Amino acid sequence: MVFKDTATRIGAVTGPLSMLVIGDSLAQIRLKDLFTDVRLLLFSVVKLLLMPALLLWGLRFFITDPMFLGVCLVMTATPVGSMTVMLAQQYDGDYRLTSKGVALTTVLSVATMPFLNETFSTGLSSDRIGIPKRGILQLNMGNIPAKRGEIL
Repeated sequence: MVFKDTATRIGAVTGPLSMLVIGDSLAQIRLKDLFTDVRLLLFSVVKLLLMPALLLWGLRFFITDPMFLGVCLVMTATPVGSMTVMLAQQYDGDYRLTSKGVALTTVLSVATMPFLNETFSTGLSSDRIGIPKRGILQLNMGNIPAKRGEIL
């Protein structure tokens, strides 16, 4: 029991610690350098646009459930995980580059995820598989009963 609680608490700290490492390495980087690194921009385009678009384009022939397609979109179009920075630092990798990658993909995903959602919910896949025109990620909250005092 003591071992399980200790492991659980240590595991809960890894996320916030990785954010501290990212913040420390980003404090030493100019914001201009984040958006002028050609390798990172190319990686971000591939990670945030090309891979999700190719996956969703391919999956639309096999999957007809718009909710499942939305889950696939979220899984593939999310930014780079923050644990990569901690692993790079632990194994003497270029943790400054990985922290720049996490920051850049996080900033760019604010625009790329809605773009992919709208692209794949109108035109490309809606005629073939019946995705509603309002978007893959938009849920119908009308069927979820609210508990007393809750705001949906």
